[in-house]
Amino acid sequence: MLLVLFEDRVNFFNPLSITRPIFDLNFGSKSLIEGWRRNLSSAGTCAIIRDYLVDSTKRRHRDLEVNPSKIDTTALFVNSLLVPTSNLLKSFLEKSQDFFLLDKGRLVAARLGASLAQKLIEEDLNIGILKRSKTLNKKEAADSLISFPWELLSQSKLAIVHTANSQEMRQTKIRSRGNGVIYSHSDIEIESNVVFDTSEGDIVLGKGASIQAGSRIAGPTSIGEGSSILGARIGPGTSIGDDCKIGGEVEESIFMSNSNKPHTGFIGHAYVGQWVNLGALTTNSDLKGTYGTVRVRLAGKRYDTGLTKFGTMIGDGVKSAIGTLIYTGKSIGPFSQLHGYVTDDVPPFTIYAKSLGAPSTEVQKLSVIRTMERMMKRREKKISDVEVKLITKIFDLTSPERKQAGVKVGRLQIP
Repeated sequence: MLLVLFEDRVNFFNPLSITRPIFDLNFGSKSLIEGWRRNLSSAGTCAIIRDYLVDSTKRRHRDLEVNPSKIDTTALFVNSLLVPTSNLLKSFLEKSQDFFLLDKGRLVAARLGASLAQKLIEEDLNIGILKRSKTLNKKEAADSLISFPWELLSQSKLAIVHTANSQEMRQTKIRSRGNGVIYSHSDIEIESNVVFDTSEGDIVLGKGASIQAGSRIAGPTSIGEGSSILGARIGPGTSIGDDCKIGGEVEESIFMSNSNKPHTGFIGHAYVGQWVNLGALTTNSDLKGTYGTVRVRLAGKRYDTGLTKFGTMIGDGVKSAIGTLIYTGKSIGPFSQLHGYVTDDVPPFTIYAKSLGAPSTEVQKLSVIRTMERMMKRREKKISDVEVKLITKIFDLTSPERKQAGVKVGRLQIP
């Protein structure tokens, strides 16, 4: 059987989803696609994604077939926003009859024979094809899909424990407060005077992780491979990706790989992309002064999260200056640069310095590429032609967004 992952509601997950397929978002200890491939290891995998992401996705997943033109076997189509820990997973594996599941009109999953699977990809996943079939078993699966980015944070908190138990890690005898478990590889470095608290959940320490003296880590929390915790306070529900450097305080947040927050400052109820660098004292608010629910703008509309705590979403490649303060619920577009108080959503490729009296100004493509080259070199990595092409494409795609927001073209001028 072939596993076919497809995207859904991509605009609702900007600024994170503009640079990657939905299934490459971090979730639990790993990404969504890693979760699905781990739980369905017997199935081959392919993916249906936006065309401009094909090359970068193939480079990231070299064994993944992307946007196949032909399917000649039984296929299990799965919405990328159905979490890998869903109870529906077992039922997918047990079913021998073809079926499809809907959640308020959104396709959750479908098991199809080769001919109908081929027709579905040829018709761009038009679910009308499935509804017209007289042989398919149709069912409803209400509230089974993630619909908004803040749900990724809450669901990921629960998934950390699941992914910890499924990884090839050993339970350690590291002393902790609470009755939970600490999972780790053998080659980790933990200095003295580190507090682990497993009262609310397990803790996962990836290969090569380094925990400096003075750190306090409360589970459920996952620290990725090669990441360093620099005397930080890490609250429950936090997932740190690979090769990150984290200091200060972090609470119920997700950091993707190669991102830095090495200094004092608070990041809470936030989702931070890849290759982000947050300057000293950078802090986001995750609670309004009125204690009311946080409202955000997604896909051109305002939504009430229904939550009193929701911080920020920060896209790939964002850089913040020292002392940057991000107001509650703000969205920061990829490759932007932040200065001072951030009181608005920031479009991609924008230098934002409103509180310093400067108009928002467009970041030049060449400047972004050179900055990425320098940052990656510090990690002994080199930017690829595919990554340069993706940055260029996203710059062009987001030009109307900057124009609508009144972002000026030219050099930043601070009075």
